[in-house]
Amino acid sequence: MAHEETRTYLEQVGAQIRWRRARKLLCRELADHIADQDIEAYLEGQGGTRPRRYYRLTPVGRGRLQEKEQEWRQYVTAVERVLKGGECLA
Repeated sequence: MAHEETRTYLEQVGAQIRWRRARKLLCRELADHIADQDIEAYLEGQGGTRPRRYYRLTPVGRGRLQEKEQEWRQYVTAVERVLKGGECLA
């Protein structure tokens, strides 16, 4: 889910929760759950050592990373245009 879609979704869900005290907590928990879909964690240990936690991107997270990389490239291009005396046409 893209950041804007996630925010819109959480606003819609939050509007349906009538108890104000629960609304903020539930929306935060839901946002954390959605964010967890991007990164996968697993433990791995050898012999008598303490297990180490490793992380890797899920396919959803990889897609979001590509979106953010594209946004960053557009931003860099716009800043370079401004610095060279041109206009920002973002």
